[in-house]
Amino acid sequence: MGDVVELRFRLAVARLADAIDQLASPRFLRVNDTFTARRPSLWDEMAEHPMLQHDNGIRRRSVAKSVPPLRLDVLDWLRSVEQQVGQWCGGEVSQDAVFGLGSPARWRPQDTAAIEAMATTVDGWVADAETLLNARRTFGIRGRCPECLVAQVFTRDDVGDRVRKDALQATDRPSCSCLACGQEWVGLDALHQLAAVS
Repeated sequence: MGDVVELRFRLAVARLADAIDQLASPRFLRVNDTFTARRPSLWDEMAEHPMLQHDNGIRRRSVAKSVPPLRLDVLDWLRSVEQQVGQWCGGEVSQDAVFGLGSPARWRPQDTAAIEAMATTVDGWVADAETLLNARRTFGIRGRCPECLVAQVFTRDDVGDRVRKDALQATDRPSCSCLACGQEWVGLDALHQLAAVS
């Protein structure tokens, strides 16, 4: 029985260490057989997300200029991660403190359930960060859908407010869909035809 408890404990600590590594370690991207590029950690990439930077390196001439919108979902992710890390690490919020959580010396076999819960939480952060960083960009196409003839629809935005959008929404991966009827078109030719009809 003791061997099973010890094995479960070691697996839980290894899973937590792996999840922390995915969240807070620099990532390496193999470009070809001879070159490997270093990318920042997911945590750093989220903290440095361009939609969180109001300055954007642009000198403003007037105070009346508008400010680019914040990505509230990215900001919420950061707040959630930092708040939980602060609780886990006694108030210290840093990537170094998080790495300390993956050390087997910090834990006892009685902590296995808590370690597994932490690993599940960190795995969720990693999945959410990858989803947020790889989100498709969409833009509206003015005009009516050729299928249902609807031009605009009301939908909810990221914060739950009701907003009006063009029914035809194109993405940066050449495709378009109608928010009213669900019809989809794929490819640049389809986008050009929809733009011409609209």
